[in-house]
Amino acid sequence: NLLVLTFPDISHDLQLSPTLVGLLGFIIYAAMFVITFAAGWAMDEFGRKRMWMFCLTAAALFTGLTFFVHNYWQLAVVRALASGFANSELAISITLVNEQVPSARRGLLYSIVQGGWPVGVFLASGVYLLFDRFGWRTVFLLGVVPIIAVIVGRFWVKGSDRFLHLRQVRQAALTDDKAALDRLM
Repeated sequence: NLLVLTFPDISHDLQLSPTLVGLLGFIIYAAMFVITFAAGWAMDEFGRKRMWMFCLTAAALFTGLTFFVHNYWQLAVVRALASGFANSELAISITLVNEQVPSARRGLLYSIVQGGWPVGVFLASGVYLLFDRFGWRTVFLLGVVPIIAVIVGRFWVKGSDRFLHLRQVRQAALTDDKAALDRLM
């Protein structure tokens, strides 16, 4: 969302044509699809919480690296990765909510998860308005702060019991351990 807010300044500084701006959107949305798809596979292989933390950390890293871009291709790569990992975090969040929260509370919690991004855009707009005089690069550097706060807070989120159970079932099936399969089922 910081990209949308700062795009006029970025386009001016990097002298981006309308064609390059359109291509940038294509690159970012393609990366969002590919990275989110890969994150879905990876959360099934390595765990929801582990991938959640990885995606948040990568989103923070590439958001901060936007401070250092000086040409179109650097911008395209850094923003595609930042947006892709940030988008993946939502898919992982939904999975965790669905696996850990009793069905009677899922709607409210999912609404909080989904409703958080407009609050983030609102706050990002405020950051942009307050720090615009320092340039668009500084806004991206400051954009790392809320992501780091979320990463720290999520260390207290437990891993998905359902994922751990499914991993045990898969391991028992792969090793053809019928006793373990009977116990787990």
